[in-house]
Amino acid sequence: MKENLPNQLEKPKSGQTATEVIKLLINIIAGFLVPWIAGAFLIYRDKKAMLLAFPSGGLMSLLFNDFGVYTKWWQLHPDHMESVTTIPFNLGIYPIVAGWMLHFIFTTRFRFNAALMIAAFAALLTGAEFVYVCLDKIQYGNGWNIGWTYLSYILALGAVYGYSRLHARLFVSRNGQQEPSGP
Repeated sequence: MKENLPNQLEKPKSGQTATEVIKLLINIIAGFLVPWIAGAFLIYRDKKAMLLAFPSGGLMSLLFNDFGVYTKWWQLHPDHMESVTTIPFNLGIYPIVAGWMLHFIFTTRFRFNAALMIAAFAALLTGAEFVYVCLDKIQYGNGWNIGWTYLSYILALGAVYGYSRLHARLFVSRNGQQEPSGP
């Protein structure tokens, strides 16, 4: 007996696929390719910042984006792909911006610079997301707004900075040399 389940392989309506592919390509270009141009320059200038920021920044981005999509706090278009549409951002702009933030924290001499840099880079990411909101590429729901977005970037970038401090405490000896891992 055949059940009446929706056919997952139905042909899309005319023009639907082309516009969704274009939307996804825009996300890949804006969220992945363009940031990696700056990321390549950062790798050349400061490998340490990038090696610390990429795994932690990517993880924070993945956690925040998947949770936000799941709870319907935001929707990135094309929206029927859910978490797949956030992949270019999770592997692109968010870890690259976190790497640049760590680079500026490591290279400036002011003691208050970490909090200032976290706030400044969170504002940069919030501004970029606000452009996406104005272009109707992101829609907020369930009470989410640009203020909550800024707070989420503060938390995520703060966690990346905390990870870099933890790494320094656990794996760098007092004389500044990398300690060997293992027993």
